[in-house]
Amino acid sequence: MTATDSVGTEVAAASTAQIAAGDATCAIEESSSVHAYDYYYRPGQTLREIPSDKDEFADEWLQCRRFVFGPWFEVGNEVVATAQTRMFDDHMWQGDELADAVVDMFVRVGAEKGRALFEQAVAEGIDSVSDAPSELVEFFVTVEAIPHWYDRGQGTRGLDRIQASTIPSLLITGTFAVIDTVMNGDVSTATGATGRFRHDGNRRLVETALFFTEILTTSRPGPGSHAYSAALRVRLMHAQARRGLRFAWGPEHFATNGNPISNASLCGFFESILLTLLVDHSLGRPCSTGDLDDAWHFLSYWSWLMGVSDEILPRTGIDALKNLDYLLARNGKPSKWRAELLDALIGTPVSGCASPATLFVARVYAACAAVLLGDALAGQMFADTYWERRLRIKAGAVTLRVAAWPLTRTAGLRDRIPGIGSVRQRRLAIGAILSAATRVLRQRLAAGNRSDYVAHDGSLSGAGIAR
Repeated sequence: MTATDSVGTEVAAASTAQIAAGDATCAIEESSSVHAYDYYYRPGQTLREIPSDKDEFADEWLQCRRFVFGPWFEVGNEVVATAQTRMFDDHMWQGDELADAVVDMFVRVGAEKGRALFEQAVAEGIDSVSDAPSELVEFFVTVEAIPHWYDRGQGTRGLDRIQASTIPSLLITGTFAVIDTVMNGDVSTATGATGRFRHDGNRRLVETALFFTEILTTSRPGPGSHAYSAALRVRLMHAQARRGLRFAWGPEHFATNGNPISNASLCGFFESILLTLLVDHSLGRPCSTGDLDDAWHFLSYWSWLMGVSDEILPRTGIDALKNLDYLLARNGKPSKWRAELLDALIGTPVSGCASPATLFVARVYAACAAVLLGDALAGQMFADTYWERRLRIKAGAVTLRVAAWPLTRTAGLRDRIPGIGSVRQRRLAIGAILSAATRVLRQRLAAGNRSDYVAHDGSLSGAGIAR
C-alpha cells in the first residue's frame, strides 16, 4: 500500500465515536486531490525536494552545532547538499508505511478491536492472532525479525559505551530531549497541537521517560523485552498522531511542510542520543570513532524498529553525526506552544512560588541548555515562561562546566585502563541510575490503572488536535 492509496489528505473529520464503531464510510473521506509527493519512496525513484517551509537555515543553532560537532568535522554557516541530505529531504514527505497501514486498519475495524489485536501481537506474537488483518501481519512479521545487518555484539558494546557516559553528559542529553520538544519547529508544533501536555501532562512525561529508559537498559533486540513493547506502542502512537494531525491541518500544511512526525525527523530523534558521547567529548573526555560506530549501531536497531526506513539509516557513527548536524541546521522556529510546553515539562506552581525541588530542576535544565545552546538561545527557550526571570542561566552554565571538568577527565583516564570495557565497570553509575528510574516509572504508570501509550486511539480523525 502506498501513501497515494492512503487517507493522508482527508478533509472530512469523522467523530471519535464513528471511528471507534468502525464506521469507515464516515471516517474516511478522501480528498479529490492528492499531493504529488504523497507516497512512500522506492529505490531508484527521483528524490523529492525539501518542503518549502523547511528550506531555511536555522542560524540560532550554529553555536550548538559547533559545540557538539566541531571536534569531528567543519561546521558551516550554510547548508551544503550531499547524497545523504538529499535522501533526508525526500523523507520529510513520508511517514511510516507499515505503522500508517496499521492505523488505517484501526479505522476500518474500530479502535477498540484494533487495539486488542495489536496488544495481543505485541505480547504473544503475530502467530497468536487468528485471522489477523493483513496490515497487522505485515507489520509484525517485519518487526519480529532481526535486521540482517545488526550485530548483537557490536550493539552490546554500543549500549555499554552509552551507559559509560558521565552524569553531566546524561543530564545535558536528557535536557536536549526537552529542548527538541519546545524549540524544534516540527516537534514543537506537533506536540503542542495534540494537546497532551495540556490535558494529560504527567502521564505524557512518564510514558516518554520510560520509553527512553527501557531502551537504554536493554541490549536485547527482538520480541520479549519491555523495550520492544514500548517501542512498538510509541511507534503506533506516532502514526496515530500523524494521521490526526493531517486530518486537522489539511492538505495545505502537507504541501509546504511535508509529513508531520516524518521519517527523517524520527531518525534525528535517535541520532540525538549520541549526544551522551559527544558532550563528554566536547567537555574533555575523548571518544573514538569506534565508540561512535558501536553506539550508533545499537541505536540504529531501535531507529529501525521505530520505523526509520533502511535507505536513510546512516551506516557509521560519523554519518549519523553529519545527518544530525544537517537536521539541527534545519530546525526551524519554535511553535506558538513553546512557552506552554516548557512550563508543562518543568512544572509550574498552581499558586505562589515554585517549590525548592522544582526550582532546582528548572535551574539544572537552564544550565544544561546554556552549555549546549549558548546563553542567547537558552534565553529564548525560557522567554515568556514562568521561569524567565527566576533562573541564572549564564551562572548555571559556568557552574556545570566547572563540575563536569573533573568528572570527564577522570572518566577519560579510566577509559585508558586495559580491559575496562570487558568487565563493564563503566556501566555501573549510569546503568544503575537508568535501571532504578525504569522501575520507578513502571510503578507510576501501573498506579494509574490505565493502559499505556493509548492516548491517540481516539484522535485518528483529528479530534482534539489544534489547528
